[in-house]
Amino acid sequence: MKKLSIVKIILRVLFSLIFLGLAIWFILPMRVAIFDIGNLLGLFLSICGLAVSVFWNKFKSICKKISSIKLGKCILVIITSLVTIGVSYVVVISGFMIVTALKAPNENSTVIVLGCKVNGKNPSLMLSKRLEAAYEYLNENKNAVCIVSGGKGSNEEISEAQCMYNYLTEKGIASDRIIMEDESTTTSENLEFSKKIIEEKGYNKDIAIVTDGFHEFRASMLAKKVGLNPTGAVSADTPLYLLATYHFRETIAIANEAIFG
Repeated sequence: MKKLSIVKIILRVLFSLIFLGLAIWFILPMRVAIFDIGNLLGLFLSICGLAVSVFWNKFKSICKKISSIKLGKCILVIITSLVTIGVSYVVVISGFMIVTALKAPNENSTVIVLGCKVNGKNPSLMLSKRLEAAYEYLNENKNAVCIVSGGKGSNEEISEAQCMYNYLTEKGIASDRIIMEDESTTTSENLEFSKKIIEEKGYNKDIAIVTDGFHEFRASMLAKKVGLNPTGAVSADTPLYLLATYHFRETIAIANEAIFG
């Protein structure tokens, strides 16, 4: 009995530390003014988990009182079911996301680099990481051509496509291997407009998508939807302090895409 109590205490401490760590991880992007459903919902759920872990006995007592009422018991069953489904969904989808991000593309696939924020005329940190990954693949696959896809945002001096073109050519990739698609504003448009270029120029429809690892699964879904064939991923390294927020946000975006299309 005593050993069981010690195990319970250890588990409570362990879960408390896990949820505290997650809460801090979701807070970190806020230091650079990133506030979205990923870190806001993630932070809320982490705080809920932390509160339950710290005040477990009190929480259990409240649940016992609620379950003594028929309606309360139904509500608890519904909440428990939703939490179980939600956790299971995130775990399963995360598995698919990781597997997709780790799948190496075929040699000399047509490269599509998905745009990201440009700071003035310079690539943001995340876009720089994508361009580094694209450069490495293009450097190793000399016959591959590359479509850099992304329009111009209201606070950007040049289009994302132009910024990416400048970066890759300055690094030594031949300009005739890079085609700019500078009209798109979403991932769906990135891939839809890139497909038009591929068809017009007769490029290989087997593609290698360059984006952050967490984004590869949904990008692959959207690519297949417009008739392209992603042979694998060229995944960029996401800054660690942003990973939890964007990974969690992406699981929500995947559900939204699957339900509402």
